Amino acid sequence: MNIPKHSFICWIVMHRRLLTRDRPAKMGIYQDKECLLCGSKPESINHLFFETNIEGLWRRITRRAKGKISRSLIKAVLAALTYHIWQARNGALWNEAVTSPGKILKMIKEESRSRITASNNKDADWINNLFN
Repeated sequence: MNIPKHSFICWIVMHRRLLTRDRPAKMGIYQDKECLLCGSKPESINHLFFETNIEGLWRRITRRAKGKISRSLIKAVLAALTYHIWQARNGALWNEAVTSPGKILKMIKEESRSRITASNNKDADWINNLFN
């Protein structure tokens, strides 16, 4: 159910190897450490994925993860969320355009719906209600 590029970014995040702005700053390569999504704190893996205004997306997805919902579906949606947060950060860096949390949710919903439809998963109703 996972998309490989989503899984790869998750793997990098879990191993704390994602090149957020705090890492080059520690090495003296880059001076600006400010988060590109919120602009208020130094950008780090913890801040980017757990402390920004996008933090609410994590709670929103996992809050409804109860009952018969398969683990693979939850993992796929969380991997997609991680990937799209990183994409939003890169968009802010390279295109100077910050993606709203609502737009990130919409992209994840569309990707998840198409993956579930393709696999004929019995939990398709859950993904349709996930972001409502």
